[in-house]
Amino acid sequence: TGLTLGQTYELYVRTDCDVDGFSTWTGPVNYLHDYCVAGAVNGNINNDAQLLNVTGAGINAGSPAGTQIPYVNLTANVGNMAPGGSYPFSFTRNVNYNNSEFRVWIDWNDDIDFNDPGEAVHVASIPVANPHNATIICPPGTTPGNKRMRVRWQYVDGVNGFLANNTPCGNSTFGQVVDFTINVCAPMAATTSVTDNCAGDGSFSVGVNVTDLGSGPNPRISYNVNGGGTQY
Repeated sequence: TGLTLGQTYELYVRTDCDVDGFSTWTGPVNYLHDYCVAGAVNGNINNDAQLLNVTGAGINAGSPAGTQIPYVNLTANVGNMAPGGSYPFSFTRNVNYNNSEFRVWIDWNDDIDFNDPGEAVHVASIPVANPHNATIICPPGTTPGNKRMRVRWQYVDGVNGFLANNTPCGNSTFGQVVDFTINVCAPMAATTSVTDNCAGDGSFSVGVNVTDLGSGPNPRISYNVNGGGTQY
């Protein structure tokens, strides 16, 4: 813990030899604290393998126009989700190839990989429409903070040698991988109290003490009295 993402560190190791003490240190070994490399082998052919736009949870971005590279880092584009929430997404590719697939992962537990249960959040196999629509659910209980989201678009045609890569790491034959950031918002916190006014008319007072507005971008408080809703 406490390591900076994208930073290279030097590691040294030694053996605990029990009663004989410790061995001498061995190293350094360079360690890059970052997500695995992903992309496509020939993703730069004819400008065709381009994920033009991704929208959902506040994200509205894609591979820059005219740019064709196997991997694009768009983590400066941040979407917002709340634990337990359901969010529609749309994925638009440059060319509507019939043999297209989409795969999406989110590192919900911040362990710098996409291997844990529930982190493969969407799979769309051949054929998919353009744009392709999907729904992504933020698991209840997810800890607040920024999470890495990875989108892989790939063209698959085994007859002609275009092979799939169904993992978040490494290359497919043809396609593109784009990374975004998902901010999981901390929930609001409040306590309530109800007091009978003792007027004999069934009236009562309700007290609400909001102790935390959470970490969402636009916190709102709503209440409803006799069917009439108010929000501020």
